[in-house]
Amino acid sequence: MENITDIFEQFDEVVEKNGLEALLPQNLPDAIFYRMLKEADAIDNGKTEETPLLILFATVLQLSSGMRFKPGIQIQIEPDELMQNFSLYITTLRFEDSRRKGDIIIDDKSFPTVQNIFDGNKIISIKPLVD
Repeated sequence: MENITDIFEQFDEVVEKNGLEALLPQNLPDAIFYRMLKEADAIDNGKTEETPLLILFATVLQLSSGMRFKPGIQIQIEPDELMQNFSLYITTLRFEDSRRKGDIIIDDKSFPTVQNIFDGNKIISIKPLVD
């Protein structure tokens, strides 16, 4: 059974050690990555009461602001921008999930960076794997 407290502690340690780059889908450890997918599924299925969006929300806020959470920090973001960033982040999670499963290849130059993860105009080069 998944322990959200343990996952959040791992999440915080990874960000503390590696900075915001650790929050990019391709850099996430499996436990955090799959927790975020579960949270994304909860959004898609309207089940956010059953699956709190703790890690996904913290990730999108930190990447949106370009700042790591620290006590006393205040982040301001427009609701429309926050919703757009959630959508773009979840899309990159889905691509990364397909890559990890071996369904697609993402060109190295197409991986998101902290600077462009929320750029809706960024071109991503994806190749399906042929059986």
